[in-house]
Amino acid sequence: MAMDRFDFQLVLIAVVLGLAIAELLTCISHMLMARHRTRVYWVHLVWLVTLFLIAVQYWHVLFSWKAQGSLGDSFGQYMLSLMFPVTLYVSAAMLGPNVPPDADLFDFRDYYYQNHRGIFAACAVTLATMIVSNTILLDIDLLATINLYRYIPLALLVVLAVSANKILHSIAALLLLAMLVFFATMLADN
Repeated sequence: MAMDRFDFQLVLIAVVLGLAIAELLTCISHMLMARHRTRVYWVHLVWLVTLFLIAVQYWHVLFSWKAQGSLGDSFGQYMLSLMFPVTLYVSAAMLGPNVPPDADLFDFRDYYYQNHRGIFAACAVTLATMIVSNTILLDIDLLATINLYRYIPLALLVVLAVSANKILHSIAALLLLAMLVFFATMLADN
């Protein structure tokens, strides 16, 4: 069976999504392997799971794009379709550090708050990229219901990039995970 244009274009997107997933799973496996030398932070762990679910859900949704026949007719459109997985990879790489092998103790809570600005700025860019690419490539209006559901998490991600308030980060992690599960379930029902 020959590959059509969509299948061919999907290969690179699948590779980049796979790399993002690998970053997240590597971080979790390092936490487990070095559990005697790490202090896990539950908020950080919730974000690892959330980004993993986002990557898997995006991969799943891409199949529904097959009816279009391509992920962009021009190089520019294809680059736009590639931007979400690329920015998701960057977010995953920033969120999921490798535990240094010579570290006496690696505290994921300290890491999380020392890097929250970059992590959540990257996550906000990732979500903004999805909104823009869906608007252009799928001809979805910026004020369409599906985009309106994304503006709340986008605003919250920007707030998380600015604020280091631990209570806010705790509530937002759970809220955004719940919103993702709800949103993905709602899409699956349609």
